[in-house]
Amino acid sequence: MHIRKLFGGTIFAYILVASLVPVQASNPVPDSACHIECEKVYEQEAGVCGRIAAEKESQKCANDANAHYRKCSDECDQLLTKCTDRCYEDYNDKVKLCNKIPDKVKQAKCQHVAAEQLGDCIRKCRRKKRSGD
Repeated sequence: MHIRKLFGGTIFAYILVASLVPVQASNPVPDSACHIECEKVYEQEAGVCGRIAAEKESQKCANDANAHYRKCSDECDQLLTKCTDRCYEDYNDKVKLCNKIPDKVKQAKCQHVAAEQLGDCIRKCRRKKRSGD
């Protein structure tokens, strides 16, 4: 009986702690440079909208800022997908070449290098901005 009370109290404590943890209001976005750029522009635009006194104009401004952010974010998603797809295609081509190496040790080293290059390529994709940087 004592264990049940303790266990029930533990569950209550977890629920209490979980309810005190702040929840992020907006949807999380990928942390690529492009997405971060969109977020910064959105924050600037939303700040301007918040200073508009007329409610209808403020709401229209906020709607426009949201639409602009969604478009920007979609462009980033497409840019990131296209870039990472290219990385994986290059990686697959390199691994095919590695697999033709008869020496298993050299083959493993080749595959390891290809995997490192894949990681580097994906990191470069995440640093790209919409301007094609």
